[in-house]
Amino acid sequence: MLQNPPLMLPEFKNVFDCEVYSTDFMTTDHIDMSNFDANVLRRGFLVLSRYSKPTIIEVASYLQKTIEQHMGPTSKHSPLDVHFSPLVAKLEDQVLFSLLKGDSQKIKTLSASGDLVVEERDGQQYLQAHYFTVPAPLYISQGKKATKPEWYHDAINNKELQEKGLRSWFIIRLNYAHLLEPAYLAAAINQSALTEKEGVLYVMENVCNIFSPPLHFAQLKDSSARKIREAALEALVDMQKERNLVSGSRADIILN
Repeated sequence: MLQNPPLMLPEFKNVFDCEVYSTDFMTTDHIDMSNFDANVLRRGFLVLSRYSKPTIIEVASYLQKTIEQHMGPTSKHSPLDVHFSPLVAKLEDQVLFSLLKGDSQKIKTLSASGDLVVEERDGQQYLQAHYFTVPAPLYISQGKKATKPEWYHDAINNKELQEKGLRSWFIIRLNYAHLLEPAYLAAAINQSALTEKEGVLYVMENVCNIFSPPLHFAQLKDSSARKIREAALEALVDMQKERNLVSGSRADIILN
């Protein structure tokens, strides 16, 4: 059975076809070999996926199951989620019981913008393009972890990697229809607060060119299940923000 040929992006190497691409560069034009710092060598990663926006009911159900796990007995075979558990522990009793009952009203209130979730299944497909860079020594030290595609999807939220030099440059989420309109995407990038807009435009123009054909778009990794988890986690974070317990903001471009 013939397999689809790799889909190449100009100036990027395939790490995982239709999912992760890499490029190497130096942060300086001059290298002092008498005092060489390997951190000037960096590797950039473009991580691509497609997804359907989760519904409010799906997010509420995910939170319900997560909280049930948090409150019930756990074992080494099913450890608590290290991202969700601290946030669940800070929930007020009234909110906790509401989420345990699968009440979606709270999620609906927090998701009024529709950036990440929809009230009802809309059948739309979306693309996410995430680009980040790491120093060469950090990437090498990750060893076996970086040989699995999940490592690249998880890296953006890994605080340890961030402290050691991982830098996230952009996350772009767009409706598939806009993937067919490179000029529309270019205008959104130019009007955004992103830095290095010229580089972002170059990358995304190539993404549009390669993955706009339906057959090629369908080859992207389906991350719909991951989106449910991300939306649930963001809902918990927003609940904490309401109580001024945590702070933070997103720096994404989201095109519906």
